[in-house]
Amino acid sequence: MGNEHSIRPKHRVVTTIDDDELLAPLPDEIKEDQWLGVSVKSQEPMGKVIVCAHRYVRIERNRQSQIGGVDNSPRYARGLCYILAQNLTYDSQFTPCQGQGNQRTDFAFGYCQTGVSSMMLDDWAIMGSPGNDNWAGNLFVANVVDDLKERSSTLYHSPHAPQRVGLPEKYGLLGMSVSGGKYFKDDEMSYAAGAPRSNNTGQVYLFKKDMQSHASDPGVMNVTLVLNGEQIGSSFGYELATADVNGDKKPDLIVGAPFYFDQDIGGAVYIYYNTPPTGLNNQNKLRITGKPESRFGIALSNLGDLNKDGYEDIAVGAPYQGNGVVYIYLGSKTGLNPEPSQIISAESIPNPSPTSRPLVTWGSSLSPGVDMDDNGYPDLLVGAYESGIAVLLRARPIIQLETSLKPDFNLKNIDPSKTGCQADINAEHTCFTFEACCKILSLNPSQWKARSRRNGKLTLRYKLEAETFVPATKFSRVFFGPDKTARLHILEKEFEMKGGESCQTHTVYVKENTKDIQSPIRMKLSYSLVQSDPRIPGPGEPLPSMDDYPILDQTAADRTFEATFHTDCGDNEVCECELHVEADLQLEAKHGSGYYELLLGQHQEVTLNISTSNQGESAYEAQLFVSHHTHLSYIGQEKQRGAVCNPHNATLVVCSLGNPLKTGAWLNLKLRFDPTGLGEEPELKFLVWANSTSKEINKEDPVQLIVNIVRKAELSLTGFHRPEHIYYGGVLSTKPPLYLDEVDTRLVHTYQVFNAGPWRLSSLEIHVEWPYQVTGDEEGKEGKPLLYLESEPIVDGLGGGKCTVMGSINQYELHQKPDSLELDPFGNAKQHSSTRVKRESVRVKREISKYTVIPETYTDQEGKKHKIVKMNCTSGTARCFQIICSVYNLQANHEATIAIRARLWNATLVEDYPHVDRVYITSRAKIHIPPSLFLQQMNHTDDQTEVVTVAMKDLVTQSRTVWHIILIAILLGLFLLILLILCLRRLGFFHRRRRPPADDPTLSGNLRAADLDDDDEDLRAALKQHPF
Repeated sequence: MGNEHSIRPKHRVVTTIDDDELLAPLPDEIKEDQWLGVSVKSQEPMGKVIVCAHRYVRIERNRQSQIGGVDNSPRYARGLCYILAQNLTYDSQFTPCQGQGNQRTDFAFGYCQTGVSSMMLDDWAIMGSPGNDNWAGNLFVANVVDDLKERSSTLYHSPHAPQRVGLPEKYGLLGMSVSGGKYFKDDEMSYAAGAPRSNNTGQVYLFKKDMQSHASDPGVMNVTLVLNGEQIGSSFGYELATADVNGDKKPDLIVGAPFYFDQDIGGAVYIYYNTPPTGLNNQNKLRITGKPESRFGIALSNLGDLNKDGYEDIAVGAPYQGNGVVYIYLGSKTGLNPEPSQIISAESIPNPSPTSRPLVTWGSSLSPGVDMDDNGYPDLLVGAYESGIAVLLRARPIIQLETSLKPDFNLKNIDPSKTGCQADINAEHTCFTFEACCKILSLNPSQWKARSRRNGKLTLRYKLEAETFVPATKFSRVFFGPDKTARLHILEKEFEMKGGESCQTHTVYVKENTKDIQSPIRMKLSYSLVQSDPRIPGPGEPLPSMDDYPILDQTAADRTFEATFHTDCGDNEVCECELHVEADLQLEAKHGSGYYELLLGQHQEVTLNISTSNQGESAYEAQLFVSHHTHLSYIGQEKQRGAVCNPHNATLVVCSLGNPLKTGAWLNLKLRFDPTGLGEEPELKFLVWANSTSKEINKEDPVQLIVNIVRKAELSLTGFHRPEHIYYGGVLSTKPPLYLDEVDTRLVHTYQVFNAGPWRLSSLEIHVEWPYQVTGDEEGKEGKPLLYLESEPIVDGLGGGKCTVMGSINQYELHQKPDSLELDPFGNAKQHSSTRVKRESVRVKREISKYTVIPETYTDQEGKKHKIVKMNCTSGTARCFQIICSVYNLQANHEATIAIRARLWNATLVEDYPHVDRVYITSRAKIHIPPSLFLQQMNHTDDQTEVVTVAMKDLVTQSRTVWHIILIAILLGLFLLILLILCLRRLGFFHRRRRPPADDPTLSGNLRAADLDDDDEDLRAALKQHPF
């Protein structure tokens, strides 16, 4: 159901107020889970209290809902708010949506959820009802004056549908937060309601009562102003508060947007100032922001005048910054101070016991403005809903303090050219002396009692810091005495205040070699009380009095002041210098263009001439700045009195011109730069300007010098091939090739690019058209292979390179025989390249074209006719793909070589061109220079070239005997011989007709006998016996 708790912390008494004690539930009411206490607000001390339960449910019974003995009566979450008297007894209650109609419950008044937000003004109670009209929301205002005779019975409200013109549409949640005050006129109360989902950004609507009676509904209020959120999804209007933060007696409106976000921001709070004569408006506002994802601004509260300075202060909750943080902001004459005076985190709250739950989401709710311990200062109750804990932050009494510095003239016109001061005449440094004094202005009675318990003494600690308290200041130009060796720029001391004024004397020394002798020396003096922290009481023990633990008014306890140097300036002690700068370059200037021209490779240095002068009062810490390109290196300056130049970083040179640069001073400088590190930039830009810590009058724009970079390089491309002679021929084979040597002779096309300077090229490209096939006769059909690329081309040069082939490399994945000799692409062949080898030409089985190039005929000087074929990319007789080779860092007077290794496809020439004497196969290359290099080249005639491989028919193969002709000739010869023999035999050439006579002298035997000697009778007789 819910309970309300009344706490009296001084006596540690908690009183619980149960809903049944107020009004017992009726039969048509459901008070279980009604969340009594979802919003609790009170009037000024001794005033009334409003307590709401937004989930209060009312049952609407009728005859139709009781049929069949089952209660089907509809239930509506109307919401309920109780008004309690000062002693927390029942006064009255409000259920604004009761009796308003139940048709289409979510579109009308069925789920009003009245009491999500509430507020008590002097005689009026404000209640937010975000569930009305399909959660568009509504606002109700009821009179709660004590005298029932004077209490108005009219229930004022924002317009209901369909009169909601200009109000949030559905799901706007008008009434999620409420507030009220005289925002426009001193005699007219206005009421504010937040709609955090309206218009996607969130809006806040301000209403006022209509003094003209409406016949149909006299309680309808009019819209006077709409405040709009700045960011979609920021939930602008999630929480509202009213406070007079600038002390003008006019209430200002504070709006929370807890889901506002940016790069380093999470949550925002807007302060809308009530400025006459218009009052609140959308323009006069202040925005303060919190840490990322902290939901800064989800809870807001008016703390009252916390430090008794006449301006109301506020608290802001950020429950998701760590375990939760509460920020305290103080009001001032100019409005709310955007810097928090206190940042109280959940981690800083001590646990009362080891078993206590840790604080989580601390700062999700704030209940302010009541002096719970009767010490005259308002306290703050902070809730942590996830922990189920509320923490009471009690305000401590504030001691008003006044600080001063004496004598004032010692802090002015400090002469940095003189050493010593009145307190230390023989000092080697410039010094000055001053007194820091303070006194207590007033104490309230409780503080006087506390002081008497301290024997009339108050111990103060003060801290004096020079310069480093300023953001981004890491070092101080001064140190404090009397210890000159420690060189402390921060001093901390304690002293007792017995009454009257207390002063401390300090001597400040200026460090040697201090350049900034014009800007003031800023110092900060901070006072704090020396005392122990309050003891945390145990269970049942009374709370300690805060009167024994006062604090100083921080607005006076912290003081920032300055010590100024003597300057050679006018009567107003403000140095007004007038610096002039002129600059030019020792380069050739383009006529009439205002641009300079730098020829890279020819100019070894770039010299910048600068003249600067001061035509006004002394210029302290006068400096000259030269901004240049990061790749243009600073070498140094030519000797010049009065100016010292040093590189600040890779792009800035800083020159000290003097401290101060006197009136009428004139300086000339020459700065040298090295251009050899420049890359591909088309131009250089110099910016030259001067400044000073003195006030500059007639300030000039920086002098700008633009240099066009000219890069000149003459490039030439040549080509050659190896071997010098290449032949084709042999017998065709039907077997597919396995090795590269089976294709035919290796050849190398070499292209060489030479840079004659004077500038280098960081990169360039050589585009090669490579004839890899004979052109086909039909579209889509491949031609026969021509120059078969066997490997990726090689780039040989100082900077290296790489080739990208837009076709196939070793398309048929042929292998290299282990014993084969390679041709060196950049030198001589390892085996003489013109020797003929035994061939067996191979064919590749594919769907190829039968197209052949028509031979040409020419006659040489001897009158012989020859047939030739030309295959190249230009005439279309060969198909080509592109090889793009990138060459890197080609220096002047250097070259780079590209070698393309391939094989002549012998079978194509043997098969299609057997009767041709020579075949000319041409690759073509051209230099391409990237436009980003901005390179100038005078001669382009040698930027492209061709390499022609001449394939000749193998003459050795041509002179060999044709074996089938020989065989036919032999067979024909044998046939003629046999025919001749047969003819002779038929003519009888081989038959004898008679036996020769024995005495025929032609016989061999007779010839021998006749030749014998007559005296050899024995031999004669033997011959007769045995004739032949």
